[in-house]
Amino acid sequence: MLQTNSNLKEGRPTLNQKIHATAYFNFLHTANWIELQVKGVLRPHDLTHAQFNILKILNGSHPVPLSANDIKERMIFKNPDVTRLIDRLVKKGFVVRAICADNRRKVDISISQLGMELLDDLFPKVRDAVKNFFEQQITVEEASELNRILDKMKD
Repeated sequence: MLQTNSNLKEGRPTLNQKIHATAYFNFLHTANWIELQVKGVLRPHDLTHAQFNILKILNGSHPVPLSANDIKERMIFKNPDVTRLIDRLVKKGFVVRAICADNRRKVDISISQLGMELLDDLFPKVRDAVKNFFEQQITVEEASELNRILDKMKD
């Protein structure tokens, strides 16, 4: 049944409002489901999603080291405590910290060989955990449309 002006006066949502609300909650539910799947893969390695994100950032910049601020700017999951996250990764041997040769006040942060090996092990497991959704369950056209919509949400 389509909503009429009398429905609006009574405070009932219109059909369009219901569709938008359903999309919103579906989006949140799906994001939460993905997060839970990824956490399940990372937990046995005693990694958080934020730490995994840091390793991916450092792996992407390898062999060029980054500063903590560089990492913070590139993080998907914004975290004000990047230094503490990096400290934990250093203790686990996944990340190396060194004084910058050009600027002794700057600390260079790089992924270690152990960190690269861990990512090589984790990437297929993370992909499997979300059922290869992006490669196997939606077409390239659907992925492009999803990207367009998600970009539109951020504008």
